[in-house]
Amino acid sequence: MNLVTVLSIVRVGLGAGALIAPLTAVRSLGMRSENRGESAFLTRMYGVRQLALGGLTLMSGGAPRRVLTQAGIAVDGVDAAAGVVELSRGTLQRRSGLLSVTAGLVGLACGIAGLRQGHQP
Repeated sequence: MNLVTVLSIVRVGLGAGALIAPLTAVRSLGMRSENRGESAFLTRMYGVRQLALGGLTLMSGGAPRRVLTQAGIAVDGVDAAAGVVELSRGTLQRRSGLLSVTAGLVGLACGIAGLRQGHQP
């Protein structure tokens, strides 16, 4: 199976999970959720983004799929960079920060590798 397809399926799963059970998603990353309402809201925003990127990529083909994959690469890169910044500031706990950075880098690498496969993603 193409890496872009796998990554898109993972995005849909993560997005759905974040929408359905946002506080569980927050806790699974080891993040604090003192303000449950804000945590749920921000997690759902993340979930919608992942669901949209993954779902649209799965439903598309050709040039639109390539553009959506590139958008996902950009999003994952920004996520990883934001995690590095927040870790360096000490605003993220080490576990959650490392998980976030790693997830962003894995998504970025899978997206790039998927685009470089011998056929259209």
